[in-house]
Amino acid sequence: MVTESPMRKDITEVVELSGPVEPVTSADLSFEKSGVVSFVKPKVGDKVYAGETLATLSGTDAYAAVREAEAGVASAQATLDQLESGATESELNIKEQALSSAKIDLQNAETQIYDTVRNTQNSLTDIMNYKLSTLFVKNGPDYKMSFSSCDQFAQTSIESERRSFDFITVSDLDSASLSANNLNSFLNKLNALLTLPCSLSDSTLSANRLTVSTARATVSTVFAEISSRKNLVQNANNAVARAEKDLANTVSGTDINRIKSQKAIVAQALSRVASARAQAAKNVLSAPFSGVVTEVNVTAGELSSMTKPAISIISDNAFQVKVKIAEVDIAKMKIGNTATVTLDAYRDQEFAAVLSRIDPSATIEGGVPRYGAVLSFINKDDRIRSGMTANAKVVTRKIENALTVKASFIQIKTGGGIVKVMNATSTEDRIVKVGVRGSDGSVEILEGVTESDKLVEIATDTK
Repeated sequence: MVTESPMRKDITEVVELSGPVEPVTSADLSFEKSGVVSFVKPKVGDKVYAGETLATLSGTDAYAAVREAEAGVASAQATLDQLESGATESELNIKEQALSSAKIDLQNAETQIYDTVRNTQNSLTDIMNYKLSTLFVKNGPDYKMSFSSCDQFAQTSIESERRSFDFITVSDLDSASLSANNLNSFLNKLNALLTLPCSLSDSTLSANRLTVSTARATVSTVFAEISSRKNLVQNANNAVARAEKDLANTVSGTDINRIKSQKAIVAQALSRVASARAQAAKNVLSAPFSGVVTEVNVTAGELSSMTKPAISIISDNAFQVKVKIAEVDIAKMKIGNTATVTLDAYRDQEFAAVLSRIDPSATIEGGVPRYGAVLSFINKDDRIRSGMTANAKVVTRKIENALTVKASFIQIKTGGGIVKVMNATSTEDRIVKVGVRGSDGSVEILEGVTESDKLVEIATDTK
């Protein structure tokens, strides 16, 4: 069996056409858009060259759009270059200063914890030893209420619980929160006792109810201060963590995902430039081939028409080739495509040509649609005669450094192809995605195999 690996090379896609050599006809050129004509170069009888600018439209906005798009590319590329080169000393200093500032804020927040702990200790002690002092009478280690309630069971439970608040010790925010919660629960029980229907009817307890209400409000304020202090400390910790991460990322280099994202932005900017240039190109009327101007129907300052020819030229070559393009190939073709032409009379001689005209509509031949087109010889040559048979290869696309395989190593299928890849002991069929089919018979491979794969020639494979 014959084996070979895919190889990289430049590949050219061509469409082969044939037709008779005929006397040349004129080409009528029109702008692709309406606008005010700003410049007309040739006069009737002037010699012009392929690609030469013949006339232009006023296109200030279009050219401004091109400059703006190009500036966008420059800006996006500058950002990408900066990301790929890493952080500057100035950026590192900024990140270090941000971390230092975050640590100072955390230190200040932690310092203020002491104030909150002390305030909690004082507030809770004040409630029990002073605000509620009129509600209880201490008898040795025990407490009795200074009033009689209508629920003796609840009263006894509260009196027993009162002893647990003789010594309130708060050392940090967690113990402050726990102590405040315990006292709040105790006050809620007192409030429930004093607001029983049977208690509400006793007007002598009104002062006690007010005392408990005031104490509960104080505890709510304590809760709020503890919660606020916890949030400040947590936020400060988070800020330090973020600043440390930012500094670490800056020191270690830009995140690869940011670089990928910026590369995508550069690609988008380049696409906008291409689009803007394409729009600006519609303001320019260029000669599709070298020739002689036969008509000039526009002058500077007038409004152009897309339907009326602006300039007509005739090739200064004596002849051209009239060809028919199949429907499957028409999408590949565009005016200005270069071609090489051989004549049956001079088989070893190639003549340069350019696709100068494509009919806008097809003609049906034997039930098959075909588009008439004209190939104009670029150089005048006395050997070319009317009626000669011409064979042309029109270049529709060129790919540099493409991954290719020979045609005998691939079986073309709808939407792709199949190759046989050699493994250690056998071969396997693998589906590949194909691109351009070259004029030399090679086929571009877009996906499916690499240069390291070894392929088996399908035409001679006997497995």
